[in-house]
Amino acid sequence: MQKARKRKPLPPRAGEGGDGGKNSAMKVPNAETRAAMAEAEEMTRSGRFAMAAELFDDLGKKRG
Repeated sequence: MQKARKRKPLPPRAGEGGDGGKNSAMKVPNAETRAAMAEAEEMTRSGRFAMAAELFDDLGKKRG
């Protein structure tokens, strides 16, 4: 019968800071980050295009 190997402890999960999450502060995005997140969300809501030509036509309208 083989001996069981002793396992190394796992590293802390992201955001836990090595204390198991007991003393880690919740990170809140700043105003610039929130604005970028809102802009990205709005961009995804603007719609999908059935064909690439429709996409490029729409991009041309927004540019010029």
